[in-house]
This record gives sequence, C-alpha cells and structure tokens, in this order.
Amino acid sequence: MPLKKDPLLEELAEIRDRLKDRFKDPEGRTPVICSDEVLREMAKRKPLKKTDFKAIEGLGDVFIERYAEDFLRVIYKHRNSTIHEVNVSKQSKKVLADYKDRLTNISRRNRNLYTGKISRRLGVDLYQEHLLESLGSFMIQGRAKPLRLTYIKERTVTQEEERFYRHLTLLYREINREAKESGSYHLHIAYPFVQGKLQGEGFEIKAPLMFFPVNLERKGYDFYLSFNQEKDVVINRDLVLANNKFNNFGDIKNIPASEELSVKTINSKLLPFLEENHIHIQGSHDQRNLFEVFEDTLKADFKKVKKGSLSLKRYIVLGKYRIYSSKLQEDITAILENKTYNELLEGLIDNPYKPYDYSQSIPFNTSGNGNIKEQSLTYINDLNYSQEKVIDLINTHDKLVIWGPPGTGKSQTITSLIAKQIEKGENVLVVSEKKVALDVIKSRLGYASKFALFMDDAQDKQAFYKQMKGYIDPLPPVRHHNNDRTSVNQKIEKTLNKLRNMHKAFYTPSITDVELYKIYPRYLSTNKIKESLFPETVHKKFHDTFKPLTFSFLKQLENKFANTQKLKSVLTYKYALDTYPIIEKMNFKLTRSEKIRRTKFYKEVDAFKESYDKKRLFGKRKMRKRFIQNHAEDIEFFFKKKRHAKLFINAIIQDETFYELI
Repeated sequence: MPLKKDPLLEELAEIRDRLKDRFKDPEGRTPVICSDEVLREMAKRKPLKKTDFKAIEGLGDVFIERYAEDFLRVIYKHRNSTIHEVNVSKQSKKVLADYKDRLTNISRRNRNLYTGKISRRLGVDLYQEHLLESLGSFMIQGRAKPLRLTYIKERTVTQEEERFYRHLTLLYREINREAKESGSYHLHIAYPFVQGKLQGEGFEIKAPLMFFPVNLERKGYDFYLSFNQEKDVVINRDLVLANNKFNNFGDIKNIPASEELSVKTINSKLLPFLEENHIHIQGSHDQRNLFEVFEDTLKADFKKVKKGSLSLKRYIVLGKYRIYSSKLQEDITAILENKTYNELLEGLIDNPYKPYDYSQSIPFNTSGNGNIKEQSLTYINDLNYSQEKVIDLINTHDKLVIWGPPGTGKSQTITSLIAKQIEKGENVLVVSEKKVALDVIKSRLGYASKFALFMDDAQDKQAFYKQMKGYIDPLPPVRHHNNDRTSVNQKIEKTLNKLRNMHKAFYTPSITDVELYKIYPRYLSTNKIKESLFPETVHKKFHDTFKPLTFSFLKQLENKFANTQKLKSVLTYKYALDTYPIIEKMNFKLTRSEKIRRTKFYKEVDAFKESYDKKRLFGKRKMRKRFIQNHAEDIEFFFKKKRHAKLFINAIIQDETFYELI
C-alpha cells in the first residue's frame, strides 16, 4: 500500500529502509521493522520518548530497543523544521505595540506608579552618607568600574551602614532567587522620582521617571554595583500610559532613544518628553544637588495636593522593578525588537482600529458533507454535533477561535481537544484568568488529569515539584481487548454507517416522490396490518393498475374518497361498467321531460315483464323482439344510436341483476 505524500511520513519510510539494510543478517535477510500502517500512526502521534512507542499498536520491546532512537531523531528534526518565522508587518507592529500598552497594570499595586515606602526585600535607599560622593560620580559618568557599596571588616561601620548592609543582603538574595527560578534579573536604579496627583481622576503618583539596569555582586563580605551594559536605560512608560488613560490623550509621542537617556539629559530630553505627553512637572534637575533621602508617604499625605500638581523628587532607589507588568508584555517587546514572530501569530492579531462588525450574522455551517468520521475524533466525554465539528476542524485549521456564553459546552470541547492533541503527540497549554475554569477542565479530564501539570499557585513550589516528578516519565498506557481504540473505532464507524444509510432511506425520496418518514406514520401507524395490505403489496397492485403510481396520487385518492358512501358508489359503478359495458354508452344528462319519459318507459317494462315471465321459451323470444322494435325509439334520448337502445332493452329484460342496478 503506497504511503501518503507527507514529509514526515516519507522521512520515516526512508529511515525504515536504511535500518533494514543496516540490520540484515549474514544470509542477507532483512528484518521486518514495522508496517506502513504503523508508520502512519507514528507520523500522526509523533512520539517524543521511547515509552511512547508502546501506545502504538504493532510495536513491541524489540522495536523500542533497536530502532526507537533512530525514529525519534527524525521526529524531533521534523518538529523543529515546522516552526516558521515571518517578519512583523507594519500593521502588526502597531497592533502589538497597542496590545503591549493595554497589558500595563495601572493601579496602586504597580510599584512603577506608587512606592509609598521601600520594602526591605524589594529595594533599598541609596542615599547613604558614605556613598554620596562616589554615587554621584557613578550616576553621571556611567563608568564601567563597579561602585563599592559597603566596607564590612575594613573599618568600623555606623549603625546606619549596618542596617543598609542587611537591606542589601535581603535584596541580593531576593533578586538572585528569582533569577534562578525564572531566568529574569529585574534589578534597577530608579531615579529621579515624580510625586503628586495626575490630571483627570487625581491618581496619586510616587513613581520613578527612569530605570537604570544594574548588577549587584557580592565579593567577600561586601557588595558592588555596576551598570548592566546589555540592557538599556528606559523611561517609566507606565506613568505616561496611566496619565493617557485617565485623560484620553491617545498614544505616547516621541519617546527618546535609549542612548539619549542619562542623568545628564534629564532636563534636555526626559522632562521635555513628559511635557509633550501632558505630564507637567514642577522644578528641574540640579546636577549639583543630585539626591535626597527617600521619604515614606501615606495616602493621607496627598489629600491637600491638587490634581495635576506634580513635583520632581531626587530619590534614588536600588530595587526590584519590573519594566513589564506581565511575561506576555515582555514577549511582545522581544517580538518588536527582533521584528520576527511565529507565522501562526499573523492571523491571530486582529486590527483593533477596525473593530469586528458583530451585526453580521455568520451562521454555523452544517451544510455539505456533515459526516464526521469517528477516527478523526477523540472522545473523553459526551459531545454534540457542534462540538464534534470543532474538533474535526482542528485537523484542517492551524488557528481556531471558539466563542460561547457560559453553559454552552466549551469546557467539554476543550477537554476533547486536549485529548486529541495529546494523542497526536503534541503538548497543550491551557491558560485562564480564573482558577475555577481550570478546575472544571481538570475535573472533566477525569483519570487523564493525572498526566496534566496543573499550575494554579506559583508560590507553592513543593506541589509543583511533586507534580513534575510524576509527570517527567509516566507509565505508558497498556493495550488490551477492552481499550483497543482501533477496533472500537471500527465497530463504532460500522454502526454509524448503518445509521447513516437508515437516515438516508428515511429522509430521501428514493422509492417514489415522498420521503419515507412522511409515509410511515400514515400507512404504518399500527402493527395489526393484514398481509394483503402491506405497503409493498398495495404499492404493487396500484402500480400495476394505475401506472405510474405516486404517493401524491394516492393522497389525492384518499382526499377524494374520504366519504365512504361516495367510495362505495364509485366501486359499484366500476363493477357495473366492467360487467355491462353498455352503461358507458348511456346519456345521464337528461332534461326534465326526458326523465319523465324514462320513468314511463320503466313502468312499461315492469308491465311487460309480468306477462313475459309467464311465457315459454319461444313465446318469450317473440314477445321480446316485438317489445324491442316498438320501444327502441321511445328511449332514443338515452343513446345516440338505435342499436345501443335495442341492446339496452334486451339486457334489462333478460338480466334481472342489470335491471335492478338500472
């Protein structure tokens, strides 16, 4: 059986052929590694480790021991080659920048906007008597030489210096702990600050204006501070975004380049930029008096401050400041800097400046071939047709958005999608703003939830490590006759085909002009039907008599002869017509005088028959002949031809049944 044209499938077939040549025995016989069907299943599931091959029917321990690694290398190579990056378009760049700003946390919980006091673990005030001279030179010159912050063991330190040292120790441990766990180093010098109330809503602000990225090192007992040359000095965008949001000022304008930002350019670059973006700060930066002690503040301290009143503060704080409110915001920044992203993002980034027209109704398409094969679905719970359709669409679409109000079955669909993708050897990440949504999905996964890494509390590291331990190398599923998916699917598909054929026969006019479902309740409404009245028998009789026969014609007959008496009259007439063809020649449209003449004629017949019945054979013949000759003209209005009148008179005299019928 030829293999389907598929890059991965072809590579797997090639490696199978090479392995056959490699493992030939001395007599030249090639081993049977696996069948074409197994290769198709392998390309579909894309196993990632040796034990995954046990879930593929037809593979055993010998295959895993000898050949699994070679096939895994091909699969990993293919997975890496399917990741395509494209350049970010101008429109997408604008959209991503807008999304990045929308993700900003604009609240008092954001330390970039409000730092009432310095937390010991998150920051330390660098305004220290023993540092002022060297710190000023360090900030202005931006020298590469590290700044020594402490002098433990070298001289007698004051109580203030000892407290400063302890704070540095706490900050050093916190920064390095986070760097070890997340790989991100968020240490900055925040300088200078702005304090007051923004325009509009009067939002209280005590925020840095610039962030200088630095490294904190410990050598022996002492700490040294140096600028991080790999990162740029950045303006506090959160401050500008908050002001724009509260006052509807629009986009940020003319952001200075990072190389233009320094302590020396606060007056020439930073303050004019803020002024242009509607942040009016009182005072200017004085390089002769660079720093001041950080003062703790409370919300009550801002009561007398007017809206829009902002003042420059010379606070200088070494602390843990996140430039981005979320990891997603940081990822968007990386995309904008690299100017490339995964091609799958291209179609998912909508244009916020051209909102979708929700007035357009796009109905769910159920037309065409609505049959969904069982082999293309993975059931982990009950699904309706719409949910099955979504899972089937995943096979042909790289990007898909499912929308629906609460209670419409999104969680059921998601769990089945998870099962479907896992079966194909892929990983699935489910993200939700609310933990309860993840709880629902996990519960619907049932037994399969033990293979899911559930992260709902970033602080509970022990629970995370425990999950990870059981997740790294779980036991593969064991196949037996009760859970063999292939055979079960075949049985299901066979049953579905029967149901589809029944559905087609029931709702398609295949025999005649009417669908069977319309005939069934009318003609098969009871089980007590005589064999002679079976639909097939009745259909054959009618067809032989009234060719061609249609059920619409039958319906017309039923409507016409709904009155039983009318039907009996017609049947009587039909019988009489078949027995006495002369009736067909009779004229039944008589005038009043003709009806009187007809009645008179019938009376004469009655009188004639009284004497006629008494005669013998030859006498009857003579009487009948004379009566016909004498009265044929009397009933000429009954018939167009005289001979028909004679035949009629002869029939009513000789046939008593016909006489009674007439």
